[in-house]
Amino acid sequence: MRTWYSTDQEAIDGAFGAFFAAESPIEAVRAAAPVGFDPRLWASLAAMGGAGMALPEPQGGGAGLADLAVVARQLGRHLAPVPLIEHSVACRLLAAAATESKSGADLEGLLGELASGGTVATLTLRPVAGGRAPMTPAGAVAGAVVGFDGADLV
Repeated sequence: MRTWYSTDQEAIDGAFGAFFAAESPIEAVRAAAPVGFDPRLWASLAAMGGAGMALPEPQGGGAGLADLAVVARQLGRHLAPVPLIEHSVACRLLAAAATESKSGADLEGLLGELASGGTVATLTLRPVAGGRAPMTPAGAVAGAVVGFDGADLV
């Protein structure tokens, strides 16, 4: 088992470490505390390509899970008030659904919005019941919420 960063991962770590150090000082984290979201930081992160990293290359991403873990480490290290983890997981799920379903073309527009950071995505931690999505991290700032209603992805 390899426990050190590759050269590419060292570059990712350095780039995102410097980014979060500059863009997410503790004062910005405290200012975002009521909701836990800093839209200015999200826009900057999206401009850096962070919002779409979890998507496959054809949809504007291409980072592997190990690369995303490197970014997640820096995100946590700097207490960055953006829902990148939730967004990344939802992006991967929607990209897989687009590939496997006949309605994949319907998801392409949404995937583009997610890749650009124009829409924040999250997912429910419990099944959707009666059109409601309980236990939804980042639900207050997400424009797309992904969950299961029975066996259906909604």
